[in-house]
Amino acid sequence: MRLFNARFLDDDSNFIGFLYADGTAINLTKAAAIYDVTVNAEAFALTVNSWTTIDELLRYFENIREVVGTILDFVEVHNLLSELRIQRSYQVVSPVLTPSKIICIGKNYVEHAKETGSEPPSEPVLFSKLPECITGHETKITWSKHLGRLDPEVELAVVIGRYTKNVRAADAFLYVAGYTILNDLTGRDLQSKFKQKGWPWFRAKNYENFAPMGPFLLLHDPNKDPNSFRLTLKVNGEVRQSELCSEMIFKIPELIETISAHVPLQPGDVIATGTPSGIGPLADGDIVECEIPEIGVLRNFIEIK
Repeated sequence: MRLFNARFLDDDSNFIGFLYADGTAINLTKAAAIYDVTVNAEAFALTVNSWTTIDELLRYFENIREVVGTILDFVEVHNLLSELRIQRSYQVVSPVLTPSKIICIGKNYVEHAKETGSEPPSEPVLFSKLPECITGHETKITWSKHLGRLDPEVELAVVIGRYTKNVRAADAFLYVAGYTILNDLTGRDLQSKFKQKGWPWFRAKNYENFAPMGPFLLLHDPNKDPNSFRLTLKVNGEVRQSELCSEMIFKIPELIETISAHVPLQPGDVIATGTPSGIGPLADGDIVECEIPEIGVLRNFIEIK
């Protein structure tokens, strides 16, 4: 199941969309409202106000697939697909809008660690991006050439579904709402300078729009292994990065165990699981595409001036 957050361009109102396998997109917020009126769904408390963003939908995390599935069954039974197709112009925004934190993992692929001149780490390397860095699909990333090299990094992002503290790796997937794509944009020259001084990477990782996410949230399915996902990054159609998530040094359960032992995770929080080898600089006018086929393609436009 692939969901997305979107905003109508004519009135700036938000809604949740659902994407069918054939590419048909429907307004799930509207579908939930019709369901509520028709069925009087007190069990789910499906009201228009509570269905404007995926962040709000995470309140139903314990049975989120059931809730969405019930709405989709209702749409099919009542032949509402045509009515719910999105006709007005809209913009897809980040599938997570208000996380309390974004935790990122450094050097989580062996070859990437080597290309940065490092040995693969013996435990997860953690750093963070500010939620204010979030942007969405097909937005512009503006960067000053005076700050040096700018690199994109494709990553699988894990979205947490409920309060998570001191969770064992064996139970970790019980806390995962789903997956999206995150482009961990990095001021590479700044990062190198700070590393040489022994300073944190914070300034190299946290500029405006340095955390593009999207375009969709793939709800967690216990029958599908995220290790089978392939990450691909293209710049102007040319492949730079391509790797299976199975090559991560520290897999998702280990990461959740390690992070939740240090800091509690809240619903909507994001874990960016690291990037594979193939990093390289961007130039003015570049088009960056980050892809995981099961999720979609996250596209952004680069302006360097």
